[in-house]
Amino acid sequence: MVTLTRVTVPGTVLQVQHTQVTATSSTSAMSASATVDVTPLNVAITPFATSSKIKIELAATGEISAVSAANNVMFWLKRTIGGTTTNLRAPADVASNALGIAPPSINLSSNIDSTLEAVSFVYFDAPSTTSEITYQLVVTNGSQDGAIWNINRTASATGGLNYERGISIICATEIAG
Repeated sequence: MVTLTRVTVPGTVLQVQHTQVTATSSTSAMSASATVDVTPLNVAITPFATSSKIKIELAATGEISAVSAANNVMFWLKRTIGGTTTNLRAPADVASNALGIAPPSINLSSNIDSTLEAVSFVYFDAPSTTSEITYQLVVTNGSQDGAIWNINRTASATGGLNYERGISIICATEIAG
């Protein structure tokens, strides 16, 4: 009988999990300073070792539905392990700051119906667990009631060359510690 053993050289990739979203959808309407889960963009991973690091990579396309909101949006992650949720974003230093990991790029701030924005970031996490972890993308709207993040599409669902569509991806890679 042959017994296989996992070799874990620090820095070795142990596994990759991802979610690739090709469909279009929208978040629920956000009030000013509210946060909303970008529900299709989440990924679950179960680490092999407590010493592992998790590298989360995100590339998302979409458009915010309000001109003033586009300049005040931040994206970040929620990490859930066994029912306990932790916000992964910049630490609060001033109570009124919009906290996150990254804002979207704004292609044309005065246009809210036909120009995609994009957000991308890489985040390293050290969760110290071998339980399943779910990473969920979250968006915070800093300024305008009723703003909506339109996923993989422009705010206007009109067809035509001036109304782009995209694909969004979230990826979790376990790296041996």
